[in-house]
Amino acid sequence: MTTGALLDVINALACIGTAVVLHPVVRRQSQLLALGFLASRILEAAIVMAGVMALLAVVTLRQDMAGEPSRSPSCRSWRSPGSSSGS
Repeated sequence: MTTGALLDVINALACIGTAVVLHPVVRRQSQLLALGFLASRILEAAIVMAGVMALLAVVTLRQDMAGEPSRSPSCRSWRSPGSSSGS
């Protein structure tokens, strides 16, 4: 999972890089179009980075809870269908 997150970060940086490199070429046609293209690629990179942060947060939380199954509410209240309640 963390390898995928690293590749997504590289993808976000490449997304911004392509927009910066193409900016002078597109600016010859239209200043407004070039600025809009740059802004849309920066927004795309920001959304990808938000996804990376969410992915890493889920992985971290999962690793934190993996070693302690007794703290999970679903583990405490689970009983097999045929077991008695004990009281």
